Amino acid sequence: MWKSADCGASWTHLNTGVGTADIDNGSPWWIAVDPIDSDIVYTASGYGGNGIYKSTNGGIDWRDIRPLNPGVPTINFISSASIDPLDHNHLLLTFHSNCTGEFAPMCLGESKDGGSTWSLKKGPNSGWAEGGGALILGGDTWIQAAPQTPASYTHDAGKTWEQVVPSPGCYPTVIHATNGMFYMGCGQGVMQSSDGHAWTAIANSPLAIGLVEAGGKLFAGGQFAPTGKPYYSAPFQDPTTWTNIETPNISQGANYLGYDPVHHVLYGNDWAAGVWRVVTE
Repeated sequence: MWKSADCGASWTHLNTGVGTADIDNGSPWWIAVDPIDSDIVYTASGYGGNGIYKSTNGGIDWRDIRPLNPGVPTINFISSASIDPLDHNHLLLTFHSNCTGEFAPMCLGESKDGGSTWSLKKGPNSGWAEGGGALILGGDTWIQAAPQTPASYTHDAGKTWEQVVPSPGCYPTVIHATNGMFYMGCGQGVMQSSDGHAWTAIANSPLAIGLVEAGGKLFAGGQFAPTGKPYYSAPFQDPTTWTNIETPNISQGANYLGYDPVHHVLYGNDWAAGVWRVVTE
C-alpha cells in the first residue's frame, strides 16, 4: 500500500509495521477511510492474507478483523466492506466465496462495533458474485450490487430482499449526492434514485463503474474506452447531458474514482493504464 501527500507527485510505502506481509502478499483491491477518524482505515488483501484488515494509525500497522463465525468460508476470502454513513462503527462485509450452513449459499457479515464482533446475514443471491458488494445506504437499508446479477435492496438489515435493478446488474459504487439523490453505475448506464429503492436509468448516460460528485457535476468513469477517453461529466441541473471529457489516450477504461475537494482534483484508477488525475475547476 502506498500513500501520497502531494497529489500523487511522490509516493511512500505506507504499511511498514505489523501485518505488512499480509498486505504486501496480496492485492489490496478495496480500501475505505473512516469518515470520522481518518487514522482508521480498512482494506482487503485478495489472493494474499484474504482477510479484512484494520489500521488505527493511518495505515502503518494492520490487524485482521475477519469474522470467525461458523458458516463463514474456510478461507474467509474477503471482497469488500461498506461503512454506514450514519454510524462509522457499523460495517457490512462481502465475501468472495460462498458460505455454508444456515446462511448458505451467500452471506454477509455485519459489525456494529468497528469490526470487533460480527454477525452473519443471508444475502439475496444464489452465491457470491465477481465484482459484487453490499453497501449500507443508511442504518438497516442496504443494497447488493454486482455487474452480472440483479441489484437487490433490503430495508430490514437483510431479513428480506427485493430485486430493484435487473440484469445486467450494477457496480457497488453508490454515491449519495448533495442534491439528495443516489447514483449508481449499471449495465443500463448511470441510474438514479431518491430513496435507494426505486431506480431509473438516466438517458444518454455512459456505462460507468466509478462515480463521484464535484462542483455541481456528476463525474463517471466509463467501463470501456474505445476512443481512449473514459471519463464523462454531467451537471446536476441536466443529468441527461453528458460530456466525454478530453483526455490523453488512456488505453483501458476507468475503474474507481476519487475526488479531492480541497485541491479540486479528480483521480481515476484505469486498470493497467495506471492512475490519472485532472484539476476540475
